[in-house]
Amino acid sequence: MFIRLADFPIDDIREYRKKEVHANAFRRPEKYGLLTDLAVNEPFIRKEKRK
Repeated sequence: MFIRLADFPIDDIREYRKKEVHANAFRRPEKYGLLTDLAVNEPFIRKEKRK
């Protein structure tokens, strides 16, 4: 496994989003927690899971 570090031009991306056609129309920050949630729900619960 490799971890690569990269410069991320967040200011440029924010500026682009201000002008871009969809801007932030499709952002759903209320859903972002689901991406980092550690809970495992059906049908993904398994006895042989890694610990």
